[in-house]
Order: sequence, then structure tokens, then C-alpha cells
Amino acid sequence: MSPSFERLVVNAFGAKNTELVVLGSESLTPHYHRVHVDCGDFLRSHGVHPSMWLRLWFDDDGKDHQRAFTLVDADEASGRATLEFALHDGVAARWSQNVTAGTRIRASLLGSKCPWPSAKPAPGTSWERTVLIGGTACVPAIRSLLDHWSEAPATVLLHSEYDDDRDIPLGLAAATDVEWFAMGDEALLTRTHDFAGEATTRFWVTTEASATRAVVRALRKDHGVGKERIHAQAYWSAAG
Repeated sequence: MSPSFERLVVNAFGAKNTELVVLGSESLTPHYHRVHVDCGDFLRSHGVHPSMWLRLWFDDDGKDHQRAFTLVDADEASGRATLEFALHDGVAARWSQNVTAGTRIRASLLGSKCPWPSAKPAPGTSWERTVLIGGTACVPAIRSLLDHWSEAPATVLLHSEYDDDRDIPLGLAAATDVEWFAMGDEALLTRTHDFAGEATTRFWVTTEASATRAVVRALRKDHGVGKERIHAQAYWSAAG
């Protein structure tokens, strides 16, 4: 398969490329799947950081199909990691359900970085709470970040699309406050407002595109939350 224009652009911007080898897979719920991979010496060569993600290049009838996935339990020494898939109808989801051990898939590292590299919002202060807002697709990133930010209290507000989403093993510390909301439920937005007045609270907002925009708009315009307190990135779009 010839490289797509998109893959050529990613390479032009300095992507580090590799191939992952599938070791096996497992189903955690009817709508959540896990694939174990061997990254070779790639992790050891480039290091691992919290919420690190790779661009995976799936074959869609001979065309490149790019999707980003957070590495779960990435281990530099063994070179092994896990990918988790919130299942929707699409190329990546079907691949995760049908893939077999020994399958290879191309991957690129470009643009991945840990939000808020500074541990303090301002000299002499510290972040006292992190509010993480997302859906099941960003559970791996949430888990990774909270492992890294273990010293500060966290509240996790999650969208659910299916009844079994709440059965997904989140792997979060017992003290983490987790609240679930149905997709499209405005109560999630209302709950976010409860934390907006706390000057040392930061917001990690990575859910469906329109929901991400709505949360950020409310925080910035309605509550005057500074952009330094918000990390926002749409994980997917209901519009396709």
C-alpha cells in the first residue's frame, strides 16, 4: 500500500515510525476491547511519558486510515504495551476485534506530550484538583495521567454510550471520584460548573467534539477560567 498524503505529511513533520506486533487480544465488555502489542525497542529508544499516544495506520481497503491510541502499561524494558478500543462501527474497531497474534501494524509518534508539564499553576501554589471530562475512548489517558498526578485529588466525569460502559475496569485509585453521565446529558456540563470557581483546579476535557467545545466555551465565557487551566482536545466527532 502506497503512503497516503496524510502519512506523508506526518512524516514531513518529523514523525518517528515503527511497527507494532500483536501479541493477543481480549474483550473487556461487549463495547470495549484490548489488544496487547510488542513495540520492539521503540519505547526504550524514545522513552515513555504520561498519556503517550501513537498514530496507528490501519488498512481500509488499500487506503490509510489513521487513529490515535494511548499506550497502556507501556514498559520500556520489555517493549510491550496495550491498546484499548472503545468500540464504534469503524475500521479501527473491526481491526481490534478480528486481529490475530503476529499481525503487524504501522505506528507513528508525533505530537504526543503530557499536558501541564509544570507542577504548579503559579509560583508558591500547586494544583489542588484535576477535573477530567471524557468518554470511554479516553479512559487509558485518564488512567495514565492520574497515575502521574497521584498527589492531587481528581474528579472524573465520564460520558457513557452503552449500558455496559460502567463495567469497564477503569483501574483508578479508590479515592478517585468517578461520575457517569449519559451521552448528551447536560447534567455533565452543570457538574463541571461546580468546580469552575476553584482557582487551583484544572480541567482536562477530551470527549466528543461538540461536547468538548461546549464545556470549554462555558468554562471560558461563563466562568472566566483561564486557558492555562484547560487542556482540551476532541477525541472523536459524532458528525463522522
